[in-house]
Amino acid sequence: MKLRKLTAVFLILLFCTGIACVDKTKYREILESVSPDGTKSLQILQNGDPDFPYGETRCTAVLYKDSEEYSRTEITMLNDGKNAELENFEAEWQTDRVILTVHAEEAEDQIIDLYFGEAERFTFNPHVIPKEYIQLYGEGTKSAFFALCDAVLAAEDTFPCPNEEIMHRVLGIARTCFPPAAYFTDTEHCYVSDGTAHIAYTVDRSGLVSETGRFCAKVTDTLNAAIPQKTEPYLMAMELLTFLARKNTYAEDTTLDDFLIISPYRAIMEDTGICQELAGEYTYYLLQAGIDAFPCSALNSDHSQAHEWTVAELDGSYYHFDPTLTLDHPDSLFFFGMNDLQRSYYGDFPEENYTFADSDTFRITADSDRFLPLWLAESYTIDQDTGRITYQEIYSGLTKEYHEGD
Repeated sequence: MKLRKLTAVFLILLFCTGIACVDKTKYREILESVSPDGTKSLQILQNGDPDFPYGETRCTAVLYKDSEEYSRTEITMLNDGKNAELENFEAEWQTDRVILTVHAEEAEDQIIDLYFGEAERFTFNPHVIPKEYIQLYGEGTKSAFFALCDAVLAAEDTFPCPNEEIMHRVLGIARTCFPPAAYFTDTEHCYVSDGTAHIAYTVDRSGLVSETGRFCAKVTDTLNAAIPQKTEPYLMAMELLTFLARKNTYAEDTTLDDFLIISPYRAIMEDTGICQELAGEYTYYLLQAGIDAFPCSALNSDHSQAHEWTVAELDGSYYHFDPTLTLDHPDSLFFFGMNDLQRSYYGDFPEENYTFADSDTFRITADSDRFLPLWLAESYTIDQDTGRITYQEIYSGLTKEYHEGD
């Protein structure tokens, strides 16, 4: 269930209330630039109105290659509360990128490299599973799960599996590790005989082929739109969280009858969902980006609300990420890379109530304050060349920088 209100919510550093949301629906074209060979183009769009008064102006740079959208990059301008205009942007075309210079009245020029040549692109990976599941259940479960993925993608109705316990386990794992396998199977009519699992689908073969094809294409397109180029895992996790928050909506009209079909598949394909779906979607995209991640769920202290979010491992440490709460603050990093203490503040979820990776026995500790400065970031930009993050700090209004190694 989504937490609609955060009462008595504290950041570790200060008390937070009254954060404005971004208007996602209003766009205005500012610039369109075409490469010298005519095969690429760059479009700059303003997203909504500037924050009133004298606040930020948000824009999106959309890069096209051979008439197909190639990438999107979000831009935040400190432009004295004014609309973006043509004179705020300069585009210089190179052989492998377009260099975009952003001029604003209250900040130094931003130089943004938008690659279309050498930047490594994501391709769909049918076999993703966090190492934590392998530690919990062993290599046999991993092999059976990958066999299930291959069978679903080929629209086959059998796969090698030693017993029904493992079959049901891999169908459960599929919820966040290969959502179509969980969404399109009728688990009550699946069974194992002589080392072979038999799958009952809810759609016919042609329908399954069509739907899995659409799924693979949507996942690949989203990854490449969200992450301009492969970089440090924490930066990719950050870009994914923001991209999904900007495109998704919370499924307010979800009823008890819908709980039988709730799945991250819906969030991925329809850009909407409740917390279980949104957390599963983010988890799956992190796995596709090569980052170990799994769901975490909990009841609050008086057991009146349930919630689900994502836990991911970055450089040997675990962190909490809440894609549902980020919907209300899509440009912020308030709910990025939280430790256990920070997570517990939002919604009053005691650590002893956490269930990690759908297991009652698996436990982790998230005690790093690595991203503590960014918990105050209400908007940010990333320099793709250096990894330096420039962010606007809530309440103080100061522009600050975060760069690991400084």
